[in-house]
Amino acid sequence: MKELSQIAETLLDGMAGSYDLLCQLQEIAAEKETCLTTGDIEGLRRVTEQEEELLQVLNHEEKERAKNAEALSQAVGVFDKNTRLKEIVEKIEDTALRSRLDKARERLVEAISVLTSRNDRLEALLQQQIGYTDFMLNLLIRPQKTTHTYDGQGSRQEESGSLGLLDFHV
Repeated sequence: MKELSQIAETLLDGMAGSYDLLCQLQEIAAEKETCLTTGDIEGLRRVTEQEEELLQVLNHEEKERAKNAEALSQAVGVFDKNTRLKEIVEKIEDTALRSRLDKARERLVEAISVLTSRNDRLEALLQQQIGYTDFMLNLLIRPQKTTHTYDGQGSRQEESGSLGLLDFHV
């Protein structure tokens, strides 16, 4: 089995890589927000493709982090797979190493929190764009005329044809 400090260093490297990827995802979220507000569909498509590539790399990093965290937990004597990293770090006797791991964990939690907040804002923008598009499409629909008109003598006339949605509001 690897030495505890070597396992911890490998885990720290992986956590630093994950943090960098999360920061890149935050930048992409900001670009997506700009694309949504300006209506840049091609830019949104390009940024979304970049995001998908980063997510694949992040998923790979996360699997490696999970393996390293499990190795660290076994090295400190914790064999429960459901143990959180915070609890594993508390079992490490080296205070400097424990502090570094705890700071790396806190940075990841903060980065995830910021990314979640940005994604929530993006979701709201998307819902707004969807609502606007739905409204505009409904304005273009020309439903069959279902109302009746009256001539000068007050007789009811039915006309065939179509009537725009704006005509209903007028």
